[in-house]
Amino acid sequence: RRPPPLPEDDMPAFRALVHQAFGRRRKTLRNALLPGRDPRRLDAAFNAAEVDPRRRAESLAVAEFVRLWRALNRAGGAIQ
Repeated sequence: RRPPPLPEDDMPAFRALVHQAFGRRRKTLRNALLPGRDPRRLDAAFNAAEVDPRRRAESLAVAEFVRLWRALNRAGGAIQ
């Protein structure tokens, strides 16, 4: 069994991000993650994580979600 991609304390927030990404069917990542976030910070996080915001959640690997989650936290783009 693989270790979790993040420390255990960060996993609830990470799971919330993944849940939100998959929660809006047929939406791009940007549109799925936009509710509750500042659009400029969200766009900055996508850029910093090197993830195309036009992709859909099912196309991302776990490592890409981790990069995006970290970039969102640095950009202050966590759900408000």
